[in-house]
Amino acid sequence: DGLLDLDELISDTITEWRDQPGKSQITIRQLISLTGGQETGGEKGRVPTYAAALKVSQVAQPGERFMYGAVPFQVFGEVMRRKLDGSPLAYMQQRIFDPIGLEHGRWLPDRDGNPRMPSGAALTARDWAKLGELMRLGGECDGEQVIPRELLDQCLQPSDANPCYGLTWWLVRPATRSELPEGDQLSPLMAHMATIPEMPDDLWPAVATRSPRPRPSSRRPGAAEAPSLHNSDENGLALLALPLPTATVRMTAPEGTHTQSCLPPASDRC
Repeated sequence: DGLLDLDELISDTITEWRDQPGKSQITIRQLISLTGGQETGGEKGRVPTYAAALKVSQVAQPGERFMYGAVPFQVFGEVMRRKLDGSPLAYMQQRIFDPIGLEHGRWLPDRDGNPRMPSGAALTARDWAKLGELMRLGGECDGEQVIPRELLDQCLQPSDANPCYGLTWWLVRPATRSELPEGDQLSPLMAHMATIPEMPDDLWPAVATRSPRPRPSSRRPGAAEAPSLHNSDENGLALLALPLPTATVRMTAPEGTHTQSCLPPASDRC
């Protein structure tokens, strides 16, 4: 929509960064590939406000180091809020969710009332499937190009700092241990998944956190498949496994494990 260029400087919009070494040189591409260099990863579910995220210290040069956490997403939320002069969530609703018929449940705000960017959304398996189908079809839904295919292709390009992560997307692709960022727990599991012979090459994991909720991933044919555990993302990713003949969600609860088909009927699919 011409709102931004991936290689523009964040400081073009976040003007208070212009006189801050390091931060003044971060591009949008670096920010959303989680290589901007701000300290992040220790939030433990406590998502900072947009304003607080802007003040987080710079601990690495832009593009040098991959750090997975909430801060970059919240900074991006503020970038979009300023560019839109409005809510990033309202823009996503109008631009993506409404065109593909996706209805989300609650979307948790931060303490300032802005939509949380790294977490906080509640979606049904059917709506995860709609996102999966949008990705499978290269941004197209019901014959309309909702997202330009070339933009999605850029989202699936890895950074030099982490071959298993693109622009906000985990990537299932081979990587050696030496290529992976030090201290990151999820990247080695993503690399391991890529070595499983039966793993589909058009799978995009979407990772939930901590509590016993579904851990969905979009895979052919636009379905949601979610082995779920009580504990960690690492275990959830380790068990994202072999393609199933039908799309299912498996949810582990105290009373037992339940499996439910979640592939939308043809009338509900893009």
